[in-house]
Amino acid sequence: MGRIVTSVSIDETLYHLAKEKGISLSQVLNEALERVLKVEKETDALIKIACRKLMLSKKVEERAKNLLRGVNIGKKDPKVLVASAIYIACNSVGERRTQREIGRILGISEAIIRKRYKELIG
Repeated sequence: MGRIVTSVSIDETLYHLAKEKGISLSQVLNEALERVLKVEKETDALIKIACRKLMLSKKVEERAKNLLRGVNIGKKDPKVLVASAIYIACNSVGERRTQREIGRILGISEAIIRKRYKELIG
């Protein structure tokens, strides 16, 4: 997070969305913020569970959480982003785990971890 929305097109979209729903712009913004916070809590919980199952340190867990702060998840599967963040964090801390190990814990393929990994570091 930490970014201020200044785009006129986004502001207009939010305004039209509020008008369509018959609610105020502040209510639309509150709903959006609640969704962001919900996704952030879900990703934090997934990171914590996966790190425990992989027997990783708190340092890896915190680094993975920090990597995902401010990332626009959009329609991407949070498990994939979590797996990629854990992989990056493991490598940066020196607690090596393979993409296969991480993918097995979260139930996703190595290929999709690689794809998101490239997006996160690129």
